Amino acid sequence: MLVVVLLIGLTVVAKNRSIRKVIFQVEEGIYLDCVKKLLSLPLAFHLRENTGSLIGKVIKGVGRLTDMVGIVYWEILPLLVQTLVTVAVVFYLSPGVAVVILVAVIFFLYLTVSLKRRFAAIRKERHEYDAQVDELAGQAITNVMTVQSFAQEEREYEALKKLRHLIVEHADKEF
Repeated sequence: MLVVVLLIGLTVVAKNRSIRKVIFQVEEGIYLDCVKKLLSLPLAFHLRENTGSLIGKVIKGVGRLTDMVGIVYWEILPLLVQTLVTVAVVFYLSPGVAVVILVAVIFFLYLTVSLKRRFAAIRKERHEYDAQVDELAGQAITNVMTVQSFAQEEREYEALKKLRHLIVEHADKEF
């Protein structure tokens, strides 16, 4: 029994290490690709766009993508394998119960997709506010000498606070 427990523990450690390695490789690749793309864009683009907003979008985007990869590897794939094995065993033992389980799974998948679509617009608006916050903060910090010269620290802070409050309000609408 001790050997089995040790083997299971070692397998979990090896799996977690390999998943972490994949996540870090994905994160590095996406981040470097984004930076390379930003560096290759024409100067007119950079004059038109806000650096703080772009950097914020890259950082948040990379973070969300790596979170998604982690969720897929740590949660969705194991759950999918467990579900398939369970359904196969239940189908073998009791086909009627397996059909009921399959109907329930299909119903919950439909419900999940429906809710995701319903909240997509709210999430998109929240991400737009996130970009505005990054842009405003980037401008204020990049131009801190000007902001301080005209004693506008409080005004900049209040504008950021107002946008962050809108983000929190939209987050409440998602649930």
